Amino acid sequence: MHGQYLASSRAGFRSSYLGSQVEPQVAVVAQRVLDQQWHLIAEAQLHLLAEAARFAEVDKVLERERERDWLAEVDLDVLVRLVDVRV
Repeated sequence: MHGQYLASSRAGFRSSYLGSQVEPQVAVVAQRVLDQQWHLIAEAQLHLLAEAARFAEVDKVLERERERDWLAEVDLDVLVRLVDVRV
């Protein structure tokens, strides 16, 4: 009987000893996973910001083209009116 108690007591000691070693390792792995997730989230947000900036630049270019086209139409209308007046 005493031998069984001693064996179970040693098993319990090994189990708690291993548990004390495993718990910090699990915490380290969990922290690394969380760090990786935060890194991926930050990278995705940066990508979205860059994409939004590119879209804003494209919108500015399109706006300038619209303004240029409108000015060209106005100039053409003025030219046509001037030609009409002279004829």
